[in-house]
Amino acid sequence: MSQTDNEFQSGKQIYQIGDFIVSRARKLLFRQGKLLEPEARIIVLLDTLAEYYPQTVSRRILMDRIWPNQVISDAALAQLIRRCRKLLGDDGKSSRYIKTIHGVGFRLQLPPVQLEGEIDRYLEQTPLDTPGQPVEPEPTLSERFPAGVKLGMLPIFNDSQDDANDWVEMGLTEMVEQLLHPNPRIQLLESKAMQPYLDDLTVQSLLSPDEPVNQQGESLCQMFGLDLLVVAALQRDFLPRVLNFRIINRQGGYPLTRLEAPDVVDIANQLANQLIQFIDPAHPWRVDVRNTYTANRKANRAYGNGVQELACSEYATAEKYFRIALDLEPDFPWASSKLAASLYFQHRIDEAQSGLQRLLEFEDLDPAIAYDAQHTQANLLYSTGQLKESMQASARLLELTRQQDETLLQGNELMNIGTCHQALGQDDQAIDYLQQALEIYTGLGFKPGVGKVQTNLANVYHSLARYQKAYAHYETAEMIFNQVGDQLLEAMAQFERAVILRSLQQIREARKLLLKVEPVFERCNDTEGVFLVKIELANLDIELQRYPTAIEQLQALLPQLEEQQLAYPAFMVRQYLARCHLNLHQPAQAEGYLQQDSDYRGDDIKLQLLDAHLAYENRQLEKAAELASEIRDQAGSRWLPSHQTLLEGYQTARQNNQWTELLF
Repeated sequence: MSQTDNEFQSGKQIYQIGDFIVSRARKLLFRQGKLLEPEARIIVLLDTLAEYYPQTVSRRILMDRIWPNQVISDAALAQLIRRCRKLLGDDGKSSRYIKTIHGVGFRLQLPPVQLEGEIDRYLEQTPLDTPGQPVEPEPTLSERFPAGVKLGMLPIFNDSQDDANDWVEMGLTEMVEQLLHPNPRIQLLESKAMQPYLDDLTVQSLLSPDEPVNQQGESLCQMFGLDLLVVAALQRDFLPRVLNFRIINRQGGYPLTRLEAPDVVDIANQLANQLIQFIDPAHPWRVDVRNTYTANRKANRAYGNGVQELACSEYATAEKYFRIALDLEPDFPWASSKLAASLYFQHRIDEAQSGLQRLLEFEDLDPAIAYDAQHTQANLLYSTGQLKESMQASARLLELTRQQDETLLQGNELMNIGTCHQALGQDDQAIDYLQQALEIYTGLGFKPGVGKVQTNLANVYHSLARYQKAYAHYETAEMIFNQVGDQLLEAMAQFERAVILRSLQQIREARKLLLKVEPVFERCNDTEGVFLVKIELANLDIELQRYPTAIEQLQALLPQLEEQQLAYPAFMVRQYLARCHLNLHQPAQAEGYLQQDSDYRGDDIKLQLLDAHLAYENRQLEKAAELASEIRDQAGSRWLPSHQTLLEGYQTARQNNQWTELLF
């Protein structure tokens, strides 16, 4: 070590490198008097580079200094160097502060200048005259996001061993979200919209001081179209309760913040108020769970447990918790709304509908609660086949979201309205609403929404036999679901592409894609998906007119589907079996399959035409032509050339009073 190095090592505890002042003792870093609060390892890194200046420091020395008595990979050091460079403003090209000496290690580029006295005397002073460009003050959040901050909150990770805290993941998270909702500076993406694309490891790594948050934070913010992301964890069983949280943006993460409170519910208040103070410091206000929910702490906790169970699809248990909350506090609108949702998911439609009607009759009902209740009502109407009524409910919700400037929710309602139009066979209107939803999701950068609406658009074009258009939308959806890590939805988009390839008579390519998709469904434990692949493989044999082979495959699947109580796939198998027997001129066998589950046919014209073809195979030529004509008159734009070919065949046979072979 050089003489310079020895002098620095035994010198004062404060030194300056370029625009930055380092306090070795307090492990702090300042730029132009502003505290940056880096992680402690960055200070150790800078200290080591400063001590060895102007020499190059090997990777081994740095790793021994920064992680003493630990086995650490080179990747960990490389990540720490990247975080340090980003903090110092190095762009990686000019390397003003830290230079990589390939094959050797790293070297500090500017000399460390030791300073006298205490750190406080330097905080308000202009830095020493050093080479480089002057540092511009960072813009405030209000300057960076004048229209408001798009904020998302990951489900709070429960690191507690206390079973009483099992509800915090979704229950406590929702409490914080409801406290943030009224702030006009915050555009909130609820955690339940992000939960399907996350895991516990994501949350833990983002909270770890040893892990880089730059790349992960940027990726998550881009995935969900966010400016800021909040990640938090309730710590192991400390008293008072302790929660650590971090705010993340597309450039990295702010330092960890520790909150303490005597009770978990109190932490919701603290976290919400901290976030509001951070985002809107010029207009801070105090929020409290008691004003959003109730003043009854036990009722709030029961409600939080119900939200957690609802998110885990434990609907009966959720119902019990919501009823406990309402017993403790009868005037608890949020609990009434969620109770109706839990009843709806248990298919107790009348009870759910009655509860929603009573709730919506309340005067001065909070808009957020009104939206939640009406959204459940729209779903209820859709599930009971009241499509026009469901569409009208979604239209009211769309107007409500526009009044409240809830852009993401507007996209959700537009997609719901488009789906209703599609189910009603109103394809032009469906495409119009789905395109509007796509524009909103794309503008927000909310990739899961973009993927889902692309899938819905593909479904509409597929039903219109506009195969190239549908194929392109499925491909786009597949790409997006791959980006967000949703293997199941990606596989479903691939499956639909295979169906289109079969319709285009590209049998080999369709089979290849189906065989690729099947193991993905198996890994995702999607039993119905696995069966749909097997059914579609049999369908390929039908297209090749290998009817006995297809019948053998389908008959083997049918008892398995009935045992698994998979009603819709079992229905499809019966329809395909009927088609095979009709094409083999075996109407009696076909009729046995067609007598079941006709309600599942929906707006699928080809399935509706099976009855007409059965009449034709039974030599009922006039009936066949009449049935097909009725279906044509109702089909609208979904009546395709292949359907017309069948109808014309029936009409010709009726006119000539002569049956001829027509393959279905």
